[in-house]
Amino acid sequence: MNELSTVATAWALNNFLKGEEVRGPIRSLSVAQEAYKNLVRPSGRIAKRLTGIEESQETFFTLANILSSSIRNPAKNLDVFLDSAVNAQGGSASTTLEALVNLAKAPLNVSRELFALSLQEPTYSGGLPADSPPKAWVLGLAHFARNSKGVNPINGPGNIAIDKKGQLWITNNYTPFAPRDEPPFPGNTLINLDAGGNLIQRRPLKGGGLYGAGYGIGIDPGGQVWVGNYGFGGNNSFTNEPALIPLRGNGNSVSRFSPNGRVRSPNGSRLPKRIPTGGFTQGGMLGPQGTVSDQQGNIWIASSRETKRQSSKVVLYLDGKPRHSQNPRPFEHPTLSKPFDIAIDAQGDAWVTYTEGGRFGTGGVVELRYDRKNQRFRKRTYVDSSFDAPWGIAAAASGEIWFTNSGNRRGSTVSVIEPLSGRKELFTLSDKELGVWGISLDAQGNAYVNAFLQESVYVVSGKTQKVAGQVVRRGELLSPSEGYQFPGVLFRGTGLELDPAGNLWVANNYNTNPQNYGGRNIIQYVGLGLPVDTPLIGPVSPLANRDRDSSKSARILFSLSSKERLHGKIFQPEDIVLYNPRSDRYKLYFDGSQVGLGSAKVDAIDALTGRGILMSFAHTTTINGVTYDKSDIVEFTANSLGKRTRGSFSLFFDGSDVGLSGKSENIDAMSYDRESGDLLISTNGRYRVKGSRGSGEDIILFRPSRLGPKTKGRWSHVFDGSDVNLASKSENLAAISYHRQQLLLSTYGNYSAGKLIGVGSDILRFRPDESKLPASKTKGSFEVLLNQLSRNSIVGLDHI
Repeated sequence: MNELSTVATAWALNNFLKGEEVRGPIRSLSVAQEAYKNLVRPSGRIAKRLTGIEESQETFFTLANILSSSIRNPAKNLDVFLDSAVNAQGGSASTTLEALVNLAKAPLNVSRELFALSLQEPTYSGGLPADSPPKAWVLGLAHFARNSKGVNPINGPGNIAIDKKGQLWITNNYTPFAPRDEPPFPGNTLINLDAGGNLIQRRPLKGGGLYGAGYGIGIDPGGQVWVGNYGFGGNNSFTNEPALIPLRGNGNSVSRFSPNGRVRSPNGSRLPKRIPTGGFTQGGMLGPQGTVSDQQGNIWIASSRETKRQSSKVVLYLDGKPRHSQNPRPFEHPTLSKPFDIAIDAQGDAWVTYTEGGRFGTGGVVELRYDRKNQRFRKRTYVDSSFDAPWGIAAAASGEIWFTNSGNRRGSTVSVIEPLSGRKELFTLSDKELGVWGISLDAQGNAYVNAFLQESVYVVSGKTQKVAGQVVRRGELLSPSEGYQFPGVLFRGTGLELDPAGNLWVANNYNTNPQNYGGRNIIQYVGLGLPVDTPLIGPVSPLANRDRDSSKSARILFSLSSKERLHGKIFQPEDIVLYNPRSDRYKLYFDGSQVGLGSAKVDAIDALTGRGILMSFAHTTTINGVTYDKSDIVEFTANSLGKRTRGSFSLFFDGSDVGLSGKSENIDAMSYDRESGDLLISTNGRYRVKGSRGSGEDIILFRPSRLGPKTKGRWSHVFDGSDVNLASKSENLAAISYHRQQLLLSTYGNYSAGKLIGVGSDILRFRPDESKLPASKTKGSFEVLLNQLSRNSIVGLDHI
């Protein structure tokens, strides 16, 4: 234990040090331990891996000398150190370890007083010279992944996916050390590294149709790795094609590997043909780039290249099965072209960047979902004059969508879309041409952006926050004005990804050697970000969230029986409120007064994927001359939501067509299963339909064969409230939400459910004893999920 080991601890574990204790999930600490071992040896000397970046090594010694100076002469130096290395709010550190952690969390806190401490009789030689103060307290590692023979297999790493264990899966654009009788491009290997940046297998992975993998790589819920085989140009001695660097995108497949690296897709021909024959080719893709999985294991692929005969498109493999009998025809956008990257939001929608076309001719972003019930894609297109060939894209935990504007490899801006309101923001990173490429978000919503031309990484603040006592506003930089650089080591980065310990990994893709343009290493910024859950499936999320019950971390939508003030905001019965349990905030999701519902009461809701909302009303309601009965369900298709709600209504379900017409057969609770297309319905009193009869505390299932006008289908009984002590009139169900085997509900008034006693403003979760509804007899237990409303009954409910 010495100054070097203490600095290594502070940087590798800065996200997990609480006072003098280390706290965190085992897998995060295991990843952090690997970073620590690459900074310092057990003997207390610096590790060999750290010597790969001279600037990083000098910074490491400088920090150790600051610590040594403070300990050696505490009367003179200790207070300078503690008062300079302040925490986020600007308060002095109480210990030297805390001071180091504060600097790791605020790398730009590089005061002259701090640097001066390192120059006072330094304990360690090799620190930063007196005339070269640091620009940031950043420690970086360069990983060459050499095998036992010292051969480096990395050549043009394009993008990175990180699995649950923190292992890295890296696409390799080019073939290192290609034999003379084979073209150097495209690459035919996949690199698999452990959390310490070392090869896991003895050699790179091959086979399965790998062919010039580019930006496309993702991991599905089962841990399988999917790779888009973009295909690159280059000299082919068999056909005498010239060695032109323009990237031709002549791949036409995706490859799949098991979690332990075994090939799970067809192998290609061994002949060095320009067009590969291996991998999965279903969907007729050409030049696939973004390749990701959604939460259900569906694989989305951006087929980016187009020809005179073939349009660019988005290919979807349902359930991760390329040969699925119900796989849809690929999606082709009518005005946008050349899709590049894909991100998945919390609802499973795919957000796709398109680099060309649209109203302004500079591309756009499309929110895309597939309706399995009706076997069709639904889209929402975003274009704006500020968009400029959108490229990398990421979904934030807040629901925001962030993406880079590549500007034909010269762009310097990042855009943000807020899906609820449709609001767009533009953040300019520099007045220089940066060539922004990949983007990754941390758990706090901060954005990490690769600047290809600037050869650096920029960090953009995702919210207004305090850093080392200084206010940094949303959209401002958390990095130096030129980004975080390692001159001579980090060249032109493309993809980048955060791991469960908060380390940022960068694909050092492209160098300036005219004989071989492929970058030869992966750069790791130690502890630069906040830890995220991996693999990235859906929006970025803090590490712990995936281990929680989804209903507890999900956002909740609800409507109210009367006006109520929540956290200073007033909501009306025609509104829908969005509650975020993480931030404990209420937000207007749907403003009924903006679309003609000023006197209506919304008493049943379900938010569809995308911007559709199903709703039913407490009374007969007329909108734009069309009358809807209280036993009907209406679909609202939004152009925008929030304070400027705009859109149109249409009939989704006609209750009178299927037996709901009595006075007590008002639909007052409803939930729509997006996968099966089934409707769960509860009425405000006794009901009688073909196949079921019951009361207001029951739930019935409607399986439609036709929706809209002339609704048709079958009824069945799925939940009997009297079986679980919901029998009185006040215990009639006022609201329900059922998704992925999670049933949330609220009653009209006071209830006594098992050991729970409460009121109609509570939201309960019901845990069925059997794995899912329906059951022969309703059995299970209740727990309170939300009980913050003062007096109001919740009459519409959904969780997203």
